[in-house]
Amino acid sequence: MKNVPKQLLIAAITISALAIGPGVKANLITWDNGGGLDDLWETGLNWTGTPDNTSPVSGDSVDLGNGTDDIRLNSSFTIQNTQSLVATPNNLNPEFILESGAVLTLANGGVMDIGFMRPRYSSGGDFIIEAGATLDTDVYGLGSISADIRFQANAAGVTTWNNSGSFNPELDNLFVDLSSYSLLNGNSLALVNYGTQSSTFDSIAVTGIGGGAWTQGVDYTVSYGSGTSDSIILTVIPEPSSIGLLGLGLGCVVAAARRRSV
Repeated sequence: MKNVPKQLLIAAITISALAIGPGVKANLITWDNGGGLDDLWETGLNWTGTPDNTSPVSGDSVDLGNGTDDIRLNSSFTIQNTQSLVATPNNLNPEFILESGAVLTLANGGVMDIGFMRPRYSSGGDFIIEAGATLDTDVYGLGSISADIRFQANAAGVTTWNNSGSFNPELDNLFVDLSSYSLLNGNSLALVNYGTQSSTFDSIAVTGIGGGAWTQGVDYTVSYGSGTSDSIILTVIPEPSSIGLLGLGLGCVVAAARRRSV
């Protein structure tokens, strides 16, 4: 009889764990501009969902709707694994804006699929793109200020930004973190696939294997493609010692094959 309370306690804990486990769906928050006074993400009255009249927080899925409003993010928001930030239907409205102070993170497993995104007002904040996410836009850029675009690689590569329309990063700063990347997976990474592209990043900084900063033209190159239906490609330049080791390895393979054929 003394063990009954303990057994009941274990059962209660198990039931609670199941209730808050992976099967629970995140909140879906939809923009409705109910506030009618501003276009700020943080204004709760601009949103409907569960809970109602509450602005989205990291862990929520967000639908920007199909209105003509600007929607300005000037805080931190993370699109987490299995969560999404979408516009329905996906077209050039609404305009999603990265404002000063905004830190938008698209995490591994997150999905972002919207029409029009650009940085505006003061400085454009940070857009962090983790590997293993899904990122689609129709148009990016055309803003009057800069944003910091940060690609974070994992061992296999980066998340490629698919932008079917115009991609214009002319004032933006590009940062690519390859500290966790394995060159065994190749030395060229597609950062952006675009429909049209008429400008380049204002600055580029790449962090290499081991965490050190790399030099453009020595450690890596960035190609912007032809300007139409092409890609922005980051290519790592192998060190001479690596090329020598590769040649030595190939030579050993050839020599071994010759010995076996004799």
